[in-house]
Amino acid sequence: MTVHNYLIKWIVAYRTINCFVVQTWFVPDEYWQTLEPAHKLAFGYGYLTWEWANGLRTYFYPCIFAFLYSLVAFAGLDNTIFFIYSPKLLTFLLSCFADWRLFKFVQLLYGDRVASSTLLLYWCNWFQFYCVPRTLLNSAELALVIIGLSYLPISDKHRFQLVSSDNYYHLAVSSIVFTLVTLIRPTSALIWVPLWINFLYRFDFVKIITLFFVSVIDFLCYGYFVIPIINFIHFNMWQGGSILLLAFRVHFLHCSYQYQKE
Repeated sequence: MTVHNYLIKWIVAYRTINCFVVQTWFVPDEYWQTLEPAHKLAFGYGYLTWEWANGLRTYFYPCIFAFLYSLVAFAGLDNTIFFIYSPKLLTFLLSCFADWRLFKFVQLLYGDRVASSTLLLYWCNWFQFYCVPRTLLNSAELALVIIGLSYLPISDKHRFQLVSSDNYYHLAVSSIVFTLVTLIRPTSALIWVPLWINFLYRFDFVKIITLFFVSVIDFLCYGYFVIPIINFIHFNMWQGGSILLLAFRVHFLHCSYQYQKE
């Protein structure tokens, strides 16, 4: 048995246990951001929050679950058990692939031993164990960021550098993932800005195609043309919608800093 086959079996075993052990409810967003919109797309009814009413979210990620719901219903398996566990199947597959790409990414930089230790430490983080199997957009963001970073062609551990023309495939994949994760979670764009400045700008045509594809999905689901990331910026920065979640005055930062010093 090769090391890679051995590792894949461990990843599958770990994530299988992870998906079945986590049975509790955490936050409303694990339903409102994905499963409720997906249910509405698949069956015509479901609860949509104010985010969807204002066109702040893209339907790309919920559409994946809606497609799964439709398959389950078509097969005559639309019962409680399948509605609970079929979304877990998707999160299971995504998390398994992200774990594998995390290992490959660190292996490229530091070798097998450090890669194995990194994956083990990642698995020992109880909060990722608690959140990754859930249908939160944050969980999808985590997996996609890992996958996107792992496809960057890094020549050594000290700098990002294109090694040969063969790496353009990996850069294209990374650009697609970068675009998707930014559309799903606009705030994650901050992670990718330095990479875009360095070399991901070369694949703007890939991003445009990805944006067009997602925009078509949003047009079909919303019923009108909308670019959620633009609505997200406009709603939170110009309309002050972010105050619905949390807001502090500027002097709060100064007071907090003084308190920490004391």
